[in-house]
Amino acid sequence: MAQFCTPVNLNKPKYIMTPLASPTVELDWKDGTYDDVQELPEHYYYLDVLKVRESRNVEFKTAGGRYVYDILPQHIDKYGSAFLNGDGGTLYLGVLDDGTVNGIRLNYRDEDHVVRTVYNAFGNFLPEVSPSMINVRFVPVHEPRGRSIPKLKVVEITVKGGLITELYETGSHKVYIKRDGSVEEQNPLQIRDLVISRYKMSLQKRQQSQQ
Repeated sequence: MAQFCTPVNLNKPKYIMTPLASPTVELDWKDGTYDDVQELPEHYYYLDVLKVRESRNVEFKTAGGRYVYDILPQHIDKYGSAFLNGDGGTLYLGVLDDGTVNGIRLNYRDEDHVVRTVYNAFGNFLPEVSPSMINVRFVPVHEPRGRSIPKLKVVEITVKGGLITELYETGSHKVYIKRDGSVEEQNPLQIRDLVISRYKMSLQKRQQSQQ
């Protein structure tokens, strides 16, 4: 069991798990491996359909227009929190909902903006998210015959699953969970239940490691 409390200091996590049983709980990484994404591709083919589908670990975004400037920060908060609070995952930019590779056109300045946006957003998360938990790749898109299409990329933003004893919030203290078909913002009652569930899981893992 765990106590559920809301700190007054906004520079600290809003939702905290306070163990009642033992003050020392082992902090183990979740698996964080993706059965359907084993090898990182060196390039994608335009209009090819990816074998992976949207799931708890995969999210596709067409990312057209000014997406990387106007929408990406909100999506990093939303999907970043959800992946951290689950088993991790990858946000693909430049891929349609059905898995069709469309790509997005990015110059070096755009790519730099994407990287800064990603790490700035995670820098506001609570608890702290290590940069080693995040990876951003710009993967070239080729024509079906193999030639690279200038500036056309698929962006892969991969996030490891966080510690099972933590609940990861955005800079605005929002908590998200990713289901198979959607991402849900959690209300206080749902967060309380999630905190208790995750704490019980951490105790089970601890007991299993001691057997």
